[in-house]
Amino acid sequence: MGYWSEHPMGGDSPMDSQFVIMDVLFTGEEFDNEEIYTYDEIKKRLSEQIEKVLEVVKEDLDDEFVLPFTIAEFEVQIKDKTLSEEIKEMIYDGDNCERGYEYDPVPTKENNYTDFDRPICYANQLRDLWDELMENKSKFNELGKNKGLFVIINEQIEKDDLGLINVD
Repeated sequence: MGYWSEHPMGGDSPMDSQFVIMDVLFTGEEFDNEEIYTYDEIKKRLSEQIEKVLEVVKEDLDDEFVLPFTIAEFEVQIKDKTLSEEIKEMIYDGDNCERGYEYDPVPTKENNYTDFDRPICYANQLRDLWDELMENKSKFNELGKNKGLFVIINEQIEKDDLGLINVD
């Protein structure tokens, strides 16, 4: 297993955990149907089944932080404040310490999150903006984004740097 970015979701383990969430939302046949397995359908089902997903995440996943980052990825707004707070608490440090990063002062709203060099930077930004995102007072596109593995590979090809992709 490895990681290709500092983003909490930029690795094999969090992606595996996200597939557990998708298993709650879709049947095996639906995964194979590109007309059903779409961004909009994931967002819709995640919104409708958030309590069921939360139950599975709490029972089956060590990487609970994956749920709030998945909610942010699919721009799901949770209207139930108690449920929203429970999920917000799952952000933790975005797996920062588990991945061996130092736990020291990190960017906050006050300095515009200019340095996303550790998972905790993304976690703090999501935590700081969570309530505003859920209440539609901030836009999800304000969040630092995860670069997918293939984006990272293409960037390395363009730089003629085909070394290790793992940034940890």
